[in-house]
Amino acid sequence: MAQLLFDGDCGFCRYCVEWIKSRGARGVECAPFQSQLEKFPQVPPEEFRKAVHFAGDDGEIVAGASAIYRVLERIPGGWFVFNWLYRRSNAFARWSERAYAWVASHRPTAYRIAKVFLGNDPTPPSFGWVRAVYLRALGAIYVVAFWSFGVQAIGLVGARGVLPAEGTFAAMREQFGWHGLLSAPSLGWISQSDAFIQFHCVMGVIFGLGLIVGVFPRAMAILCWGLYLSLVHLGGIFMQFQWDSLLCEAGLLAIGLAPWAWFLTVRQIPAPRPVWIFLHRFLLWRLMLMSALAKWLGGDVAWRSGAALFHHFETQPLPTWIAWYVHHLPGQILGLGVWVMFFIEGVVPFAFFMGRPWRLAAFWLQVSLQCLIALTGNYTFFNGLTIALCFFLLEDRFVPMPRRLRELRIRSPEGPVGRPWPARAVAGCLVLLGTFQVSGFFGWRPFNEVFRAVEGLRISNPYGLFAVMTKRRPELEIQGTMDGDLWLTYESPYKPGSLTRAPSFVAPHQPRLDWQLWFAALSNFDNETWLYGVLTGILDGHAEVVSLFREDPFKGKPPKEMRILLHVYHFASPEERRATGAWWTRETLGAYSPGVSLPDTEGVPEGGEAPPEEIAPDEADQEPFEGGEEG
Repeated sequence: MAQLLFDGDCGFCRYCVEWIKSRGARGVECAPFQSQLEKFPQVPPEEFRKAVHFAGDDGEIVAGASAIYRVLERIPGGWFVFNWLYRRSNAFARWSERAYAWVASHRPTAYRIAKVFLGNDPTPPSFGWVRAVYLRALGAIYVVAFWSFGVQAIGLVGARGVLPAEGTFAAMREQFGWHGLLSAPSLGWISQSDAFIQFHCVMGVIFGLGLIVGVFPRAMAILCWGLYLSLVHLGGIFMQFQWDSLLCEAGLLAIGLAPWAWFLTVRQIPAPRPVWIFLHRFLLWRLMLMSALAKWLGGDVAWRSGAALFHHFETQPLPTWIAWYVHHLPGQILGLGVWVMFFIEGVVPFAFFMGRPWRLAAFWLQVSLQCLIALTGNYTFFNGLTIALCFFLLEDRFVPMPRRLRELRIRSPEGPVGRPWPARAVAGCLVLLGTFQVSGFFGWRPFNEVFRAVEGLRISNPYGLFAVMTKRRPELEIQGTMDGDLWLTYESPYKPGSLTRAPSFVAPHQPRLDWQLWFAALSNFDNETWLYGVLTGILDGHAEVVSLFREDPFKGKPPKEMRILLHVYHFASPEERRATGAWWTRETLGAYSPGVSLPDTEGVPEGGEAPPEEIAPDEADQEPFEGGEEG
């Protein structure tokens, strides 16, 4: 058996040897040279103290970097590449020996650096508990996502909904034929009926519950991912938010993370492969870094000047009542909050790939940021999914658990299970795609054709909310009338309407019509042709569309005419709130849309798009707005 001989009196040497032992170097015995001097009389003790030595099976003895690489060659996981480079590249060998000589002459410093970045314990981490908790959390997010869309799906994309899926798929089939399945993989190509859409959501909830319980974890992960990807394309514009793409991407990675087993347990053999842990950290790294880059490089001076939070809490799509209080904090605190956010999103992510102390600190910073965002705004399951991804910054030793479970040793299999190279090949492709996504912020966008080819699968997505900060809060008020004199409002359930109604918590549910109306208010009526589906659905008496609003002001009887007004909302000042009880103030700007009645809608094609001459809004009543970036 080969031997690695090290200085037993050196703390740094013992630390490194523990790392080597924990990685399972095959056919290598690690021993202090002090106990082996008689066996190797040809090597003076002074040489042993200067560098580690490796005595091979063939009797050859090498020292320094070469000895280290000989040992790494026997550790599973691709470490052999270092010894391969050492033997074939004189430059690499020369620089390796120089680096080793520096470390050997500065061992106390190297020891301190190693403990800072890797922690006091060099043994490899275990992720059995982390995997079990994460997959169950992901199952809960799937349940919420499928349920949330299911309760409004018929009103949004049903046969009598705002934008029927039948029309969307008919248009894709006419344009692309069945080749459109590659760009929009979905079971919607089979059917777009209301029952089939509901079947999607019900089965998604069932499979998500299966992932929570832990039965057939990999099968449940595959089914949840496939159904949600299908639903994303069935939902059209109402399912095109960044968190929908993030759930698809995280769900795909979860397939590799979940084991083939009857039941998911903490003590799962085999343990999760390190490559899947790395890919989840890489996804979280991209999500955070791209969010920071989108704001910093988006061209909006509000972010770079530190003034963005002066507007954000008031103008975000669905604020909570806590946002009102935060909005009125001193300007110095709000300005500081911008720079803290940039630090957590743009700098801290690089600690995701560092040692235990750094990752633990990064975990708490990321979770704190997500909790603050969730307290002030309703961003569906986005914050919960981000926190779940942060679990991969932890290890089993960091997770609170009963002593009985902590004493269980979550161990890797003693031998290789399956072939590691397919997973590494997949990881390489995903890392390459993700890196190119990040590089796009700096103007380098290679392989655009590849991105377009895989876009429908949502396997690598761009992220970055609110690249342009909305400075004002335009709001749409949808009204109907029976006689042309008395106009009644179809009030959105969670958007600002009544000035005295407090902003509420609705997350993790996402009222998708409310969100889409927020984006529509930042645009023009002729650019948001789906709004005709809302107006005509109400005029036609479609209960599915009316159910998307807080209540039916006409009690089941459709109005004769519809219109949309445009307002600008502001948070009420503390003085106004004390005097009137109002949370909001507003200014009416005029008409957003022309009046629409049933005769006006003749010839409007299915899907809600009207002839240009019929939908042109009154230009005098409209004013352009700066808007945030759509999810």
